Amino acid sequence: MNKRYFFKKCIIIFLLIFNILSCSSDSEIIPYEENTLVKEVDTNTPFNLEDISAVNENDFYIDKINEVSKVVNLVDDYNVDETDTKDDSDLLQKAIDDITLLPKGGKIIIPEGTYYFNQIVMKSNVHIVIDNGTILRLTNDTNRNFMFLCGESGDRIENFSVRAKTGRFTIDINKAPLNEKALAFFVKNAQNFMFSDMNVLDNITRLAALVFTTVIHNGNHVIPKNGIVKNSDIRESHVGYGLVQVNAGKNMLFKDLTGEGGVVVRLESGSKDVIPLREEGSIHNMVVRNIFGENCNAAVMISPHSIKNGEVDVDGAKSNSCIHTVRIDRGDDRNNEEGVAGYFSGDCLVKNVHATYGETTPLKLGHFRWIPCEMRDLIGYTANRDSDKNFNGPSAAALRYSAYPENGGSMDKGYFNVEIPKKTITQEGFNEQYQPKKIQWESDADLTCKTKRT
Repeated sequence: MNKRYFFKKCIIIFLLIFNILSCSSDSEIIPYEENTLVKEVDTNTPFNLEDISAVNENDFYIDKINEVSKVVNLVDDYNVDETDTKDDSDLLQKAIDDITLLPKGGKIIIPEGTYYFNQIVMKSNVHIVIDNGTILRLTNDTNRNFMFLCGESGDRIENFSVRAKTGRFTIDINKAPLNEKALAFFVKNAQNFMFSDMNVLDNITRLAALVFTTVIHNGNHVIPKNGIVKNSDIRESHVGYGLVQVNAGKNMLFKDLTGEGGVVVRLESGSKDVIPLREEGSIHNMVVRNIFGENCNAAVMISPHSIKNGEVDVDGAKSNSCIHTVRIDRGDDRNNEEGVAGYFSGDCLVKNVHATYGETTPLKLGHFRWIPCEMRDLIGYTANRDSDKNFNGPSAAALRYSAYPENGGSMDKGYFNVEIPKKTITQEGFNEQYQPKKIQWESDADLTCKTKRT
């Protein structure tokens, strides 16, 4: 064979192989059994809203507000004074108790003004509709700081909602003691519900504004099912909490949510209450769309701890000066005497994630490991309000995937596979020399760094 021809043929084969490999590097993450190294894609262009996969809200919540038997006004029909500072809880509770007895329930209108509530028990077929600009303030009760309780005891409650008539209303829990437990909605044995159109003003309290978890009913652990949280925001939230935390729930949609400080949507089964659900899982079919966090821990967090959970679908998350936009945590054996870690199922999807670098990111000591050693001197020395071990510093990356089984880690050790289209993970403003990665893996955590800020 002619040597020149042989040489040309080798070059052509090499180019074909190189082209195939180059194309494959832009594809989706391959299941870890087949691929242990996922290459980065060089793109910094954030996604647009039209890139986010559409969802049908009727798959999560069937709105029955137009079928109600009666409409009442909290001021006109129950003599609530929207201009004073008295506790209005008993009168709102009376309205709820009356409405739930009607064949198809009813609608309670709360006109513009300022109201004071604590420990309101929500009931079936009740829809609370609040005027734009209205303020609901949590009364200062240090023993039981929740505004609405949904399904703590008795039969499951269903077909209920809290929403604005137009615009948004404010839930003000800013007077709750700093670092104490307080929340807006505690949801347990509930089905077919919606919470929307609220601005939550927190005070670095030690619970998320909306908490979804389990409760025992007739000897069985039951969880919230079929619900939506949308069009809402939180300010002044604790770095370890945020707007929403799901310890337990099934078939729920989180859409158009924003926040600062903590995590906007936290899918974390870390409560002791969900341990009896370890084998069947406490979190199933969570759908997350269009979430934004700033000066925060993360916009979205996926953390199983010791529970064997189901599916999560995240499409559309952005952040500005957050540690990560999305963090996917490896499972652990928290509260599990058997020492076996939890995980999420292999049907999880995370895509369209974008991060903008900032240096007002709240970092706990355990987060320092994600900041390059060369940049740790950017971490401040003045502690934030929520802890003497929390300081402002630089962002880390768009996505943290410490649950990725880089070296063949097994699910019983907390590793699990998530489908991540790499082209949809983007970031801007980061130091390309020290922070070239858009996705950080477990091996990127640097525990050996020796600086003033280790």
